[in-house]
Amino acid sequence: MLEREAKAQKEPSARGRLLVKAAELYEKSGKSEVAEQNFKLALAHNNADVRYVDHLTAFYRRRRVPAKLLVMLRHRLVKSADVPMQIAVLGEIANVSEQLGDYVGATRALHDLLSRAQGQELSLDRYAVRRNMATLQIQQGAFAAAQETLVELCAELRRDKASVRHLGEALTDLAVTHHALGEDEKAWEVLREAEELSLALARMRLVQAGMHLEARAFVQAAESAEKGLGAEDLAPALRVQLLDCLARALVGQSKTEEARRVYGQILELAPQDPGAKAFLDGTGGGAS
Repeated sequence: MLEREAKAQKEPSARGRLLVKAAELYEKSGKSEVAEQNFKLALAHNNADVRYVDHLTAFYRRRRVPAKLLVMLRHRLVKSADVPMQIAVLGEIANVSEQLGDYVGATRALHDLLSRAQGQELSLDRYAVRRNMATLQIQQGAFAAAQETLVELCAELRRDKASVRHLGEALTDLAVTHHALGEDEKAWEVLREAEELSLALARMRLVQAGMHLEARAFVQAAESAEKGLGAEDLAPALRVQLLDCLARALVGQSKTEEARRVYGQILELAPQDPGAKAFLDGTGGGAS
């Protein structure tokens, strides 16, 4: 009915409004493909109107279709005249690109975001954005580039006494890059600096524990993991990683029963964890 009415309309905006209404009804009734067609048709009739770009973008966001959402976000960026909207769109482009495993695209979006934000009075945590860029570079295996980003960031954060937590996180990331590049002495130096900030940074403890395990320093690995597990508001995934380090450290000390209890805790949080299942089934080595 609404589609027939839309066809009868000569004015694009009137036709577009009716097509959007029809699309919304189809979406509510579970007919996503027909809804998408109507959102697309509404946009085709009103390509210069960003509201119709937003309708289709929001549809892909609701339906969790990241590849198509990314296309629409890039289209929205081209049509965005004001900087705050460009910043918001670029932030989402970075997030969606990362979801799709396109770390290069995500890094590029964040770089563009920072460039456009220069000289603007915006509510934007530039430190967090730059840390995210470094994290993406680490995920790409571009450790030298990430290290360059983080060295510069840490230097700025050391001068900003109000950003101690950011500094602790950035130092932890910097230690990861040093370790990846075979610069363990520098990695430990950076981790000691982070530790002196007196912050209960669980991820820093995880990095410490991992490096101790590689060095087969099992007592120190267990201590680092336990300190990390004492942090407040610990994310479940990070708790599992710390418990895994602790369990492997206990196995390395031949404390098998204690390790079994820790692996049992892991399975309570992550029932399909392969390492915990293998150890408890008697097929895993644990400390390697």
